[in-house]
Amino acid sequence: MSKAKNLTDVVRVFNPVQPLSGTELTEYYVDRQSEALAQMETRLRVARKDEPIKLLFTGQRGCGKSTELAKLAHNLRRHFFIVPFSVQRQRWPITELTYSDLILGMASALFRQATEKHIITQAPAQILDDTLDDIRLFFENTVFGPEIPYRVPERKLENSVKVNALAVELQTKFSAEGVTRDGIRKRLERRMGELIGKIDMMADQVQIKYKRPVLFLVEDTDKPDLERARAIFLGYGATLTAMRASVIYTIPVGLRYSTDFNAIQSHFSDSFFLPNILLKHKDGRRDAEGYKQMASAINNRLALPLIDLDAQTAMLEASGGLMRILIRLTQRAAVRALAQDRERVTLADARASIEKDRGDLTAMLAPADYATLAARHLDKRLMSGDASTQQLLHALALLEYRNGDSWCDVNPLLLPSLQELGLAAV
Repeated sequence: MSKAKNLTDVVRVFNPVQPLSGTELTEYYVDRQSEALAQMETRLRVARKDEPIKLLFTGQRGCGKSTELAKLAHNLRRHFFIVPFSVQRQRWPITELTYSDLILGMASALFRQATEKHIITQAPAQILDDTLDDIRLFFENTVFGPEIPYRVPERKLENSVKVNALAVELQTKFSAEGVTRDGIRKRLERRMGELIGKIDMMADQVQIKYKRPVLFLVEDTDKPDLERARAIFLGYGATLTAMRASVIYTIPVGLRYSTDFNAIQSHFSDSFFLPNILLKHKDGRRDAEGYKQMASAINNRLALPLIDLDAQTAMLEASGGLMRILIRLTQRAAVRALAQDRERVTLADARASIEKDRGDLTAMLAPADYATLAARHLDKRLMSGDASTQQLLHALALLEYRNGDSWCDVNPLLLPSLQELGLAAV
C-alpha cells in the first residue's frame, strides 16, 4: 500500500489492527533502536542448531510488539522457517483461550504453511509423504474424530493437499463453532504429547530440506485477562516449550510483575521487554527523540501534508507513546474529517478522536482505581508487586516507561478525569 495522498487513503493506511508487513514494513517502519529486538535476534542467531530457543516477549498492549516481531521475522527470514500464529487474526476466542488452543493453533499454522504448493514441491517426496500421511490420520481420527463433522478431503488428492485442507478446515471451525472447540479440547486433553510429536515430525522435515529450523511467532497471548494468562503460562509452561522448535510468545505485562513470573520464566530461555516510547521524563520534561519517533509513525505514511500540525501534536501527546493508540486516533480523526467533507484533519477532529478513546478507557475503571492512579501520577513508582497496579497496567490506565530505571505514570487520556476530581494538578 502506497503512502496516503488524501484522507480516504489515511483511513486505509492507518489501520490499528493490522501489523506492518511486506512493503509497508519497509516504508512505514519506525526504527526505535529497540534493545529487545536486537537481543532477541542475537539470541536466536547464535543458538546451536540443536538448541530450540523459547522466549517470552512482553510490553503493554499497543506498544508495537507485533511490528517488532514482523521486523524480527524479516531480519531472520534466511535463518529460520518462520511460522506466525495470531490468536486474534485467526479469530480464536481470547476470552476462553487455553494452552491446548495455542499448541493446536501452532500445529495447524505449521502444517498449513509447510504444505503450501510452492513449499511442498521442493521437499523429499517419500519421507515427507509418510509424515504427511501420519499427520492426516491424526487430524481425521484424533482432532476431529467421529463426533465432529468436517469435510473429508477427496481420496485422489495428494497427502500434502489433504493436510493443507484439514488445517484450513480446523482453523475455520475452531474459530466459529463453540461446540467444535469444546469437543476438540476434550479429545486433545489426553493426546497433547501426540500433537507435539506431530509438530516435531513436520519441523524435522522442514529443517532437513531447508537447513532452517522452525521459529513460531505466537501473538495476542498478551490479550487475555491476567488470571487466564497466568493459568496458561504458569500451569502449562513446560508443555508450551516442549516442541523441538524455537518459539516466541507474547505475554501480558502484568505477569512480568507478578510473584509468579520467576516460576513462569523458568521454562523459557529468556524474556524481553519492549517499553513504550518515552515522550516525557519523570519530571515532565519533553523527550525530543521520542516525539520524533512517534511523529515518524504518522509522517512515514503520508505522501502529502493531510493533518494540521496542532492536530498531530495533540494526538501524539494523547498516545502516551503507544503506537497503536496513535494510529487509531489518526484513523478516527480522518474518518471524522471525511464525514464533514474536509480535506485535512483539524484540531477539532483530533480532539473528538481523543475524547472517544478517553471515554472508552474511563468506562473500564472502578471508583477505587482513581486513588491508585493519582498516587502513581504523584510518585511515578511502578509498585510492581501491587495487584491493583498490575491490573491498571494491563488495562493501559497506567503506562510504563524506562530510561535509566522503570517507572510509570497515568495514561494522558485519563489525566483530565483526575484533574476534574481534584486528584491531579491542572
